Amino acid sequence: MSQKVCDDQVAKGDKIDDEDDSELDPDFIDSDYEVDKGDDDVFDNCVDQTENAEASKQVVELPGCDPDDEVRRAIKQYSVKNRVAIRFARNTKKRIEAKCAEECPWMLNASEDSRTKCFMIKQYVDGHKCQKEWELNYVTARYLANRYIESFRDNDKMTLKSFAKVVQKDLNVTPSIYKLGRARRLAMEAIHGDEIAQYDMLWDYGQELRTSNPRSKFFLNL
Repeated sequence: MSQKVCDDQVAKGDKIDDEDDSELDPDFIDSDYEVDKGDDDVFDNCVDQTENAEASKQVVELPGCDPDDEVRRAIKQYSVKNRVAIRFARNTKKRIEAKCAEECPWMLNASEDSRTKCFMIKQYVDGHKCQKEWELNYVTARYLANRYIESFRDNDKMTLKSFAKVVQKDLNVTPSIYKLGRARRLAMEAIHGDEIAQYDMLWDYGQELRTSNPRSKFFLNL
């Protein structure tokens, strides 16, 4: 059985560059974001729940994007959604091997099919015997900023305490308050950057009006 994953399954939003999360971030310390003394179903859509992978191999076809990147993204989203510490034992352009904790049987092997040039999930063992994690490496400041950027667009006054409650309710994880603050800063920078870019376009619209209709008058009130 083949499963097709379309581009629209990938969360859309502003692209946010991130650096390593750090409590010593100079942009964070002594700023307005410093702490005061204050769904993802991509994986399930890609993989059938079967342990006999040789009897039912899964093909991941991703027109317009890199299949290996999409498989990695799906595994990371699965890790966050299920609060399990999935790691990449092998991670190359043509082969991906993901495993869970040392004593946990969960594993997934996928590689590129030479004929179809699509990624094929060749082995998948479902089921976990590990404990749920409260902190995951994949829940980075960039991940949180991209996931909740629309929430900050709707409410740019959201406090870190409220943000922490939202994240814990949605993901059942507890990122550090410093990571939450950095995520909020990244989201706000992306939002305001969009607004500035849109404002700058107004001058281009005005110039286009003057060019297409010389008798037009263009006024911009600030």
